[in-house]
Amino acid sequence: MEDSGGRGESARAVLAGALGAGFALATGELVSAALDAAPSPLLAVGGRFIDRFAGSLKDLAVAVFGTNDKPALVAGTIVITVLLGAASGHAALRRPWVPWATFGAFGVFGAWAQATDERVDTFTALVVCVVSVLAGVGATAGLLVAGRLQTHPPALDEGVGAPERSQAIEWSRRRFALASGALLVVSAGFVTAGRALTQGDVIAAARAIPL
Repeated sequence: MEDSGGRGESARAVLAGALGAGFALATGELVSAALDAAPSPLLAVGGRFIDRFAGSLKDLAVAVFGTNDKPALVAGTIVITVLLGAASGHAALRRPWVPWATFGAFGVFGAWAQATDERVDTFTALVVCVVSVLAGVGATAGLLVAGRLQTHPPALDEGVGAPERSQAIEWSRRRFALASGALLVVSAGFVTAGRALTQGDVIAAARAIPL
């Protein structure tokens, strides 16, 4: 019964923000590949980190992760992004503008990192940034709506009993679970499509080289 009042909705908000952040990253991968803007913001941020801390921290990463230092760095970037997205989703319950600020900050940083690469122009990096931010915020907001209990306390004073409230809570959970699952599938599809496009470009470039 307490699900609608606090903990349940808070947990869904945290997950909404995390999934929204993941969707923003996936969108960035797909849009970058579609616009032939390599590296993507995710990889560009990792690259800038390596350039900035090319000394002792990079040596430490190699010592800890061996030849998997770059994948580990990318994974770490993803984890940080998802965690901050989760925090912004929870904060959005009272401050709806927080996801805009959080995703916007990440988007700007990703655009900067991508634009510093000579292979990506500033306009393209900004397009990737805007689309990714809108996708992340939109996904987070959509999941927050899907996971929110629609039968509010005032309605209970008008005669809504415990069975009706319990049914509303259960429907809220199912609606959120379905929306979350769909977003995960779409995110995975975006990443797969982005990698396929990138691989296709590499193969095409290789075939264009005269033998």
